[in-house]
Amino acid sequence: MSSALLAKIITEEHANFVSFLALLDEEYEVLLRGQVEALTPLLVKLETVASNLSEFARQREALVGQHNNVNPADMVNWIKANAGPDSSHLLGLWRTLIDIAEKTRLKHLANGSLIETLARNNTHAIQVLAAASQINSLYGPDGKLQGFSSFQLRGQA
Repeated sequence: MSSALLAKIITEEHANFVSFLALLDEEYEVLLRGQVEALTPLLVKLETVASNLSEFARQREALVGQHNNVNPADMVNWIKANAGPDSSHLLGLWRTLIDIAEKTRLKHLANGSLIETLARNNTHAIQVLAAASQINSLYGPDGKLQGFSSFQLRGQA
């Protein structure tokens, strides 16, 4: 196992988390502004970076000889046991990676919550509009009051 290779993978994984977090921040702002047209290209970017993150995790897990999700504490123990003189450097890199991953997770949850709120509000608005369309409107398509066809105003202006 190469400590230098693990350091490279963790560093690149961290850089991708920084990109992912920036994209999540952008997504949040787009959602708040209601710029639906901006979501599609943003989601493509998010998907690309998420795919990269999955690949880095796979590489890291393969490098340390595990082929399942590596528990952060297990990774710390593995670094301490196997990285030799590079262990303090790798532990620092690992901790920064865990920190940015947690920030990203929390931002992702916040965005999900915002999406749920917006969806609920849109559903409510649609229900209100649908109910309103069922009520006879005051004016018909000809612009005259509905239900008052014999009603005429008399008098002079």
